[in-house]
Amino acid sequence: LIQEYEVLQKELNKWKREILNDIDSLYLEKLDKIDLFFRPFESNLMSVTRKFDCLLDCSYRSRYPFIKVLNEDLSILQRKIKEFHKCIATFTLTSLYTSQQKAMENDVKQDHVEQNNLNDDLDEAYIL
Repeated sequence: LIQEYEVLQKELNKWKREILNDIDSLYLEKLDKIDLFFRPFESNLMSVTRKFDCLLDCSYRSRYPFIKVLNEDLSILQRKIKEFHKCIATFTLTSLYTSQQKAMENDVKQDHVEQNNLNDDLDEAYIL
């Protein structure tokens, strides 16, 4: 169980590094990939959490203090995951906002092009 916890901890740290370092260059397409890879990690975490809960029940009966320490570690890990989710949520909103901004800028550019074409057509019609 300790090894499972350590693997989860390393995996979370890897994810945080990858996402936080890359947060400016990531776009919504990559967010789907993040979600796809993060789901199995979350299910592993749930599995380990259940095992910890079982161990905790035993520890209260048998008074194993090390399990209480492990539970504190798990709580820290879960708190980090909540923070990580906030990062993803913030990133999603930022990406959506950025995408909308770019779409609006493109619409404005397209409007200018269409206006210029219309002006050219009007000039030609006036000349004729």
